[in-house]
Amino acid sequence: MTFPKIIMGDDFSASGTLGEVAKNSTHRDHFTFTIQDFFGKKDLTDEWEGFSSTTFIPKKASLELATQSLTLKSTTLAYSNYHQVCQSLIDCLDDTRFQKAVLATRFDHLFDTQIDPLAIFNKLQKENGLPFLYQVAPSQALVGVTPETLYERKLDQIFSEALASTALNPKDLESKKNTAEFHFVREMIEKAFRELCRTCDISNPKIKKAGKLYHLNVEFRGTLKSGVTDSEIIEILHPTPAMGGTPRALALDWILNNEPIERGFYSSYFGFLSPTYSRIMVAIRCALIKRNILSAFAGGGIVKTSDPSLEFTELENKANLWRHLI
Repeated sequence: MTFPKIIMGDDFSASGTLGEVAKNSTHRDHFTFTIQDFFGKKDLTDEWEGFSSTTFIPKKASLELATQSLTLKSTTLAYSNYHQVCQSLIDCLDDTRFQKAVLATRFDHLFDTQIDPLAIFNKLQKENGLPFLYQVAPSQALVGVTPETLYERKLDQIFSEALASTALNPKDLESKKNTAEFHFVREMIEKAFRELCRTCDISNPKIKKAGKLYHLNVEFRGTLKSGVTDSEIIEILHPTPAMGGTPRALALDWILNNEPIERGFYSSYFGFLSPTYSRIMVAIRCALIKRNILSAFAGGGIVKTSDPSLEFTELENKANLWRHLI
């Protein structure tokens, strides 16, 4: 088997699936797969000739023979003082200078045997979102099912979305904390579209379901200004306040110096770039597999009105995706 291996559910938007665009495009040999860690320390961008190393499969389809029975031995939290770290972040926040930051953690699941990443990917096919697998060795991979698109571009037409705030009950998204958290994400992406686009259309707010969780969501569509490149789009959009915070520089500095885990590829971006069509996703609802350990990442937006206990409950709700799968 050749590594790295990329497998993605072919469940892209109505503007055209990546597989179809690749098949019909005169630029099919110029597609680039890109994945970079959150702080840009590791860039695994690579050229793929005609997708020979990439597999697109219909959503909810099965990969032949990719099944596995696992026995969970233990689950540990990457750091035990989440509540104290969260409270220290809240104490740093105010309504004007430093308004929001995302605090992440990791749930490490130890199994009785080496994990087959393909089997985990297969189970993710049943979940809402785009299932993906980036596998670098027989039992080492990043796998997940992301509900969030950083952006999708077809020629000069671009789509993005603000996706933030999380609740098991959609009515809870009306809380002061959730509406404030979402406001920062929406405001930043709207500002980015005004900078990048000649025209911009913004949808009304709605609720988007991802698995058993609900999020606030607004969609953005626009026509790019002449000469805008994918690199410029990524630089302006990533990370949004849904992954970093507001303002970006202060939030990233706090995360780098205070968050007790290494995010790696969690909450960064990945996807495909080409002259005619690009699709970049956000690496959330994901886990890192190394031999017999599945490390599931989860993060939550912290604002001044956040409660550490409620924030931790939100992380547990996100982590339940993996407990359900395994």
